Amino acid sequence: MSSSRTCSLSIMNLQAFIASLQSLPDQDQAHVLIGYFKEEFESSLYKTCKYLLGYDAMTMHTHADMIWALEAKQNKKLVTMPRGTFKSSIGVVGYSIWRLMKDPNLRIMIDSEKYENSKNFIREIKGKVAEPMFQAFYGDWSKTDNWAEGSITIAPRKIVKKESSITASGVEAGKTGQHFELVIHDDLNTHENSQNQEQRKKIIQHYQMNTSILDPGGELVIIGTRYAMNDVIGFVLENEIWSE
Repeated sequence: MSSSRTCSLSIMNLQAFIASLQSLPDQDQAHVLIGYFKEEFESSLYKTCKYLLGYDAMTMHTHADMIWALEAKQNKKLVTMPRGTFKSSIGVVGYSIWRLMKDPNLRIMIDSEKYENSKNFIREIKGKVAEPMFQAFYGDWSKTDNWAEGSITIAPRKIVKKESSITASGVEAGKTGQHFELVIHDDLNTHENSQNQEQRKKIIQHYQMNTSILDPGGELVIIGTRYAMNDVIGFVLENEIWSE
């Protein structure tokens, strides 16, 4: 058995898998195990969030529909859940890391009501990828010239681009002139900015402006809680055609 191959328990029972590992030198055993687990993580957002990133509160009972929506192949994804349901940890932090695990050359923008909130997500991402468990499989992503509060570029990136791997944005901090393959809008509408039509219209205009920075064929994710019928999620549901 070559040390460059990974083993899948879906086609090999546990006893045979262990026996095959024991026939290899110790160094090759580690290589095969790492390859196997990386394959498992990269094929499952749920496994990545729960087991690699340590979001133990996740359950398939609560989060299966959200996981299914984010893993779908469609380029437009909408997730609406109440507050306190772990939606941002999964849909912003976990999903951003998961997508970069699969494609380290991606350019991702995290867009929230407040720029500070987006920076907080980047801080949490930095903490998660600094954990020994993560680095055992994916190395140290911070060995790069750009590891700041508002943007980070991960070490595995192979293509030079002016945009960072992850960039923070907010309603008052637009990113005109930049381009991204993945834009994640998280909680653009809140209780505070959804009290009247003028406030809600401002958020919708911000969302519309940001469509110009998404690369053709890029992916748009909207995550939020409903606060009014004509908030940004209501606008999307009423005025835009999204693939089923």
